[in-house]
Amino acid sequence: VTITLDSQLVPPNRDAFIDNATNPNYFDNILNFEADQYLASQTDLLDAFSNLPYNEAINAATQHYIEFGIEEGRSLDTFEEVQYLASQSDLLDAFNNLPYDEALNAATQHYIEFGFEEGRVY
Repeated sequence: VTITLDSQLVPPNRDAFIDNATNPNYFDNILNFEADQYLASQTDLLDAFSNLPYNEAINAATQHYIEFGIEEGRSLDTFEEVQYLASQSDLLDAFNNLPYDEALNAATQHYIEFGFEEGRVY
């Protein structure tokens, strides 16, 4: 079984997939999964994956969610990207010309790549 997310092939752990497939919310969660939001919401994963390039960190977070996150009952999204962007004047200036959704995505990526390590709060 292979699941396609964000144009990346993510081969899940077979045993975890079989175990999680019995969860009625499993496939609904996978279809609505946003890896960047999940990663930004999990400080332990930000710590663990902070040394990886952004795309690799996103793939690692996706894999984590499939293999462990669902079973652990982890939240998909507790990161407040609007609040983060609004509280960072330098990001507001940098992303000012982007459409709203793109600015929020850029803010989330910034938090994952830099903001968390910099200790930025929101």
